[in-house]
Amino acid sequence: MTALNKGILFEESNEFLKWGEPLREISKRLGIYGHNKSGRTLFEWGKRTILGGLEVELTSTFRNFTFFPWNRKFNEVNSWTIGDKHAEKEYERISTHLVSKYGEPSTSKTPPLPDDQILEWELDKFTISLVLFDQHCYKLLLTIKERE
Repeated sequence: MTALNKGILFEESNEFLKWGEPLREISKRLGIYGHNKSGRTLFEWGKRTILGGLEVELTSTFRNFTFFPWNRKFNEVNSWTIGDKHAEKEYERISTHLVSKYGEPSTSKTPPLPDDQILEWELDKFTISLVLFDQHCYKLLLTIKERE
């Protein structure tokens, strides 16, 4: 867990993104630049292997309401899965991996709807959350973020 206290490792390429590192520096180093979409900037990191062998598509999203968007710091990554069966299957795969790696979630929040699932692991200086919810179809959101 020590490495996750400092940032996230893309295992397949051995690239390490440090929490709090300026995004402009990460962009230059990796050649991945954010693009604007509906009032936010989206960084698409691509399919990556993280957390000891978990392969997922990763993004980071930042709202464009700040006065200093060029001074943004890296503080979280997300993985979205959309589609009923696909999201449910990914929920099982990812939650099984996380439980085997980090144990039972530290919190299991009561979801707003009966079929939704919310799992969270609060570990040292970071949080991993896995949320399965129904919004026109099932959607799954994995978030790994530095705790404030």
